[in-house]
Amino acid sequence: MTAVETTSRAPRAAMRKLRRAATRNYRVTICTTLLTLVAIAAVFAPLLAPYGPQDLAVGEPLSPPSPEHIFGVDNFGRDQLSRILDGARISLGISAIVTIVSMALGAPLGLILGYRRGRVDFLVSRFLDLLFAFPGILIALVLATALGPGLTTAAIAMCVIYVPQATRFVRGVVASESVKDYVVAARTVGASGFRVIFVHILPNIRSQLLVITTLVLSFAVLTEAALSFLGVGAQAPSSSWGRMLTDGRDFLMTQPFLAVVPALAIAALVLILNGLGDGLRDRLDTDAVTVDPKAAP
Repeated sequence: MTAVETTSRAPRAAMRKLRRAATRNYRVTICTTLLTLVAIAAVFAPLLAPYGPQDLAVGEPLSPPSPEHIFGVDNFGRDQLSRILDGARISLGISAIVTIVSMALGAPLGLILGYRRGRVDFLVSRFLDLLFAFPGILIALVLATALGPGLTTAAIAMCVIYVPQATRFVRGVVASESVKDYVVAARTVGASGFRVIFVHILPNIRSQLLVITTLVLSFAVLTEAALSFLGVGAQAPSSSWGRMLTDGRDFLMTQPFLAVVPALAIAALVLILNGLGDGLRDRLDTDAVTVDPKAAP
């Protein structure tokens, strides 16, 4: 079998590996199902919510959870379940947009830097090291001070944080992939750098890119909640989970459900995304090192 035939089968092999990861690993199946349910709840929140997220006096203020109001009622008489569902649209939606932008900008840059390397890679890597020397939340707070609080500011700040991280993640994957035999073979037969990167390397790292995407998305969810909690993200009366956590902390001793419910929603979504990423990584790593027992000495 020639090197060209081997590389032509790479995309199909990568997709088969990804399908095996989704079907054989119970963590991937469970987390994918749960994430799908969260996404459906977020998209159809207006239809699923029993009340509007900003409807006032739908119940007795500060009422505890009950059959009529499963997650209770806040101090303005707003239904917590309706706000949690609407908050999923904000928290998951903003985080998804940031993840798409970060991967769309960071992945191509990481592909090029990881393959080319050299002086440009050195300079960009040192610049990224300089950015990583500062906590991401600190960079976001500085940008929020300059641009003013709001969801747009939070999204911009998160992109500034996660584009460099996506670049570094992808660069590391490509750097290790570029020394493998199929890449060397493609260079030997005269393939251009563009063809090697986007025709040969990219199809072979699709699964790793998916894992990186889930990790970036989980970090983005947590960062959006943190920025909203600190007051530089979603503003009142928004039902962002981080904002709901801020609104509920004043009643933590008397009505803890106001803070506990959004905190559990944030934690559950982050755990689902981390479980999905870990499950895919473990399954793909297992596939990568699987050895035929009959071939063992």
